[in-house]
Amino acid sequence: MCERITLMTVIFIVLSLPGMFSQTSCSNCEEHSFCTCSKKGFYHIPQVPFSALGLDLSLNNIEMIDQGDLEAYTELLELNLHKSKLNVICSHPFKSQNHLEFLDLSDNHLTNLSSSWFENLLFLPHLNILGNNYTTLGSNPIFHTLANLRILKFGNPHLQKLEKHVLYGLDSLTKIEFYCSNLKAYKNGSLHPNKPLSAVTIRNALTTPGNIHITSSILYDVSHPSTAMVVLDFLLTDNISVLPLWEVCNAGVKKNHFLKWNSKSRLIYLEFDNVELQGDGQWYGNATHTLLETIHIRKIYITKLFNFSLLKVFPFDNIHKLSIVECNVFVVHWLCYGRGTIPHLNTLNISQNFLRSIGEISQLVFQFKKLTSLDLSKNNFNDIPENCGWPLNLTFLNLSSTKLYQVTPYLPQSLNILDLTDNDLTTFFPFSTFPNLIELKLEITLFIQRNTLNMFAKSDLSRYMRLQSLEAGQNNFVCSCEFVTFLQCDVENFVTLTDACDSPLTFQGQKIKSIQMSIFVCHMIPAISILCIETIVVFFLCGFTCYKLYILWYLKMTWAWLQAKHKSAVSRNTNVIYDAFVSYSDHDSEWVEELLVPELEKAESSFALCLHKRNFQPGHWILDNIIDSIEKSHCTLFVLSEHFVMSEWCRYELDFAHFHIFDENNDSVVLILLEPIDKKSIPKRFCKLRKVMNSKTYLEWPTEEDMRAEFWHNLKAALRRDKS
Repeated sequence: MCERITLMTVIFIVLSLPGMFSQTSCSNCEEHSFCTCSKKGFYHIPQVPFSALGLDLSLNNIEMIDQGDLEAYTELLELNLHKSKLNVICSHPFKSQNHLEFLDLSDNHLTNLSSSWFENLLFLPHLNILGNNYTTLGSNPIFHTLANLRILKFGNPHLQKLEKHVLYGLDSLTKIEFYCSNLKAYKNGSLHPNKPLSAVTIRNALTTPGNIHITSSILYDVSHPSTAMVVLDFLLTDNISVLPLWEVCNAGVKKNHFLKWNSKSRLIYLEFDNVELQGDGQWYGNATHTLLETIHIRKIYITKLFNFSLLKVFPFDNIHKLSIVECNVFVVHWLCYGRGTIPHLNTLNISQNFLRSIGEISQLVFQFKKLTSLDLSKNNFNDIPENCGWPLNLTFLNLSSTKLYQVTPYLPQSLNILDLTDNDLTTFFPFSTFPNLIELKLEITLFIQRNTLNMFAKSDLSRYMRLQSLEAGQNNFVCSCEFVTFLQCDVENFVTLTDACDSPLTFQGQKIKSIQMSIFVCHMIPAISILCIETIVVFFLCGFTCYKLYILWYLKMTWAWLQAKHKSAVSRNTNVIYDAFVSYSDHDSEWVEELLVPELEKAESSFALCLHKRNFQPGHWILDNIIDSIEKSHCTLFVLSEHFVMSEWCRYELDFAHFHIFDENNDSVVLILLEPIDKKSIPKRFCKLRKVMNSKTYLEWPTEEDMRAEFWHNLKAALRRDKS
């Protein structure tokens, strides 16, 4: 047993023995091994399954925890002993609870805290010791073993002194909740964490003259720009009592919540956030607040709305900013219409109130002559009626999320900023319907994001020559050629817009500024016309080039040569059986048949000649016969004349002889000029033949008969030489 058990405790335990053993086990355990044993009248730790993960023993009569009471429950993750009348906890009571994540010892009667309680809770993230009877904290480092503790709740009405060791060793701490209603002494830096906390809650902080410096020191230690500050039950009695709050302001805390606070001071700012107001609304102390400048009301519910007099104590003569957000329409009418004129009001926010008539709202705000900013967002207006009157100085109007499907000309003439975000606009509102705005040439900023716009054109913007900014993102933009060109080129004169396309699919999600539209998409007919003209010109140039360079002829002859050789490769006899293949025109056949053939074939040493009329194979392709005859002949004898040059088949024979010369790499050509012929009449593409005519002596048929004997002699000599 613990050494600190008092005599009274022993007597109480003895007297309570019958009841202590009346209930020894708790069977109210769920499938997930969470045992709810609250309000069961237990006098000691009951028996539960050893595999229990959670154990709720709150609101029982367990005055003491001995060393072995929890030893068997090694899997516990959560242990709740809230209001269980604990007086004594022995050393190392949680020795087996290495996995414990939540421990609640709040609202018991513990007068002394011991570090031995927490030595084995190395991974405990949440500890609550609020509302016990200890009077001093921090004289010894109680929590130094809780390296993973993130949430700590401590303090009670009896706590009078805080020492510097309160947060020693708590390197992972993120949130604290502190109760300090009767604190008499505080060492500076006691609550200063090793790193900024994410949230701090202070309850019952005193602001009496004798405790102002303590409250100031506490707020100084815990305040940080990244810390959310919550102050509960804060009493403001005079101007001096507000001084500790300057520590919060000076530290740059961005999130402040002051709940359940009373004030007797002169207010400048008043906020009601998510509260329910009951009764008749009489202000504490019947104070008057002539310096009040700002009122912010959000999610307010007043049980007796029309009998509620809370705001009657606030003179609205000096109000500059009024916000009524997320209240019902009756509260808005009660607060606005019931107050009458507010002469200095310049900012009014009545968003999120289910308002339906923008005409009535315009009549309400028309009386606020100095109003410059009006927020009507997140209401249900649908359209803007004709009977709208607006303050002359209104420069900012927020109509976002009001379900508008069109914008009419009946908007304030003095606007600098108009927000139409998140509505149902399908077309860019017509600037031509705002003649007054055009005349004034206002520098205006327009917000039309998240509507259902498809596109807008230069004419929609050109009327606002001093348009400064247009935000039109997240619409259903159809990226046509005109729209993309307008935004990429022309729109720079009016506004800078960055957005993405919704359609067509090829451009969906792409930034408009980065889209490259093809000329065939934007200018199809001109582009196709130009392409056709270019194609025709190219074909014409290619044809002209081929004609000049005889490319088609070369291709044609090559194909014919290859095809002829391929078709007759098997059957063709390539042995030379003729002395000469005679190529001549039909117009010269009389000379060939009556003079040339008899002279050569009937001579003493006769020559075997190949003539197309008698030696070509019937039924064979003519080109094949030409190639075959040239290949079977020792040489080719051309009888040149003007008729020869004009003959199509003679030209073919010249062509294939030309190819044969290259193929066999020989000069087996004999030329006879039957009549004078210009060398230039032979096509230039027959470079080899032209070279032969230029390099070799050709025979000319003499017109004088006495010279013909020499001609025949020279011809036979040429054939015989070639034959040898």
